[in-house]
Amino acid sequence: MILQSLVALYDRLLDAGEIAAPGLQTKEILWVVNLTADGAFAGLEATGDGVKRGRKFVVPAEVKKAANIAANLLWDNAEYVFGAIREGADAKQAAKVPVRHAAFIARLEEMPAAAQADDGVKAVRYFLEKGDFNALHAHPRWLDLAVGGAYISFRLEGETGLVCERPAVRNALTGGASDPVSSEMPWCLVSGRRARPARLHPSIKGVF
Repeated sequence: MILQSLVALYDRLLDAGEIAAPGLQTKEILWVVNLTADGAFAGLEATGDGVKRGRKFVVPAEVKKAANIAANLLWDNAEYVFGAIREGADAKQAAKVPVRHAAFIARLEEMPAAAQADDGVKAVRYFLEKGDFNALHAHPRWLDLAVGGAYISFRLEGETGLVCERPAVRNALTGGASDPVSSEMPWCLVSGRRARPARLHPSIKGVF
């Protein structure tokens, strides 16, 4: 009964939009790069103080990194997003940065065709494929971004939400949750429903 009540509470919170759907999570993003539709740099914005605090957005769920190179989808730190080597990095650490940046771009290229066709996703891909970050580096707050190691994401010029919050991106990440139920699917011991087993689970703070 306790588990069933918790599942019912989860369903109510999900319907009310008070928690993120599977495949998404709430994350503090300190910096937003504004882009034009053709992928040109249109501005850099701090959502908070640009140092430690920023605004929370619903973004694609964070990947498990540990010591591995793994990029988050459409958001991450400056090493992954721009290939920027942080101040004080030694030669071994600096050598990993281009690989991290390549992983960030590769993650975009792995998205389904419907998401790839989204105007916001295309703008980010154009921007990264050009690889011309001179206008960004000339911005007066670039050093604050590069040194701080905070999380960065993208927005289309004139919009309020992030590119990773656009419907095409969310559908690509949460579509599996709406798969038709099959009698061949196993029973979930928590919800009491048939469901597709999750290949990976998100990290839970304090739980190994």
